[in-house]
Amino acid sequence: MNNKALILCVDDEPVNLTIMEELLQDSYELTTVDSGESCLQQVELQKPDLILLDVNMPDMDGLETCERLKS
Repeated sequence: MNNKALILCVDDEPVNLTIMEELLQDSYELTTVDSGESCLQQVELQKPDLILLDVNMPDMDGLETCERLKS
């Protein structure tokens, strides 16, 4: 049984996702996606304990993603 908290990292920059993976993968269960829309889809599949969300992304920015998550 996995007792690690699930973190969803959302960022359109692959290098930022790689850094987050390197920092967090040993201590947390980690899922990464590259857009706000992908974030919304992933949350439907599995509810994370924490979402690390980039604010500046194309199409749907982090603020809009957050608003849609809350609704």
